[in-house]
Amino acid sequence: MTNADTTRGVADRIENYRKVEGRSVAWLSEASGISYKTLRRRIYGAPEQFTLSELSSIARSLNTDVEHLVVALEPAA
Repeated sequence: MTNADTTRGVADRIENYRKVEGRSVAWLSEASGISYKTLRRRIYGAPEQFTLSELSSIARSLNTDVEHLVVALEPAA
């Protein structure tokens, strides 16, 4: 797995959590303190790594842990 694949996986998990919470990218931007432009670029643009600070803010905003955003966990049975 390449670094780009890992980065894309993190972005996909953030997007999934955001949708489950019923939140918009604009809301997540405001709640996390990450500019809308930067957040959209990180989620939808060319793979670009999130910083630990960004991941922490996003996780807090989405009521989850950073671990759940960066590690592909198996769904609970």
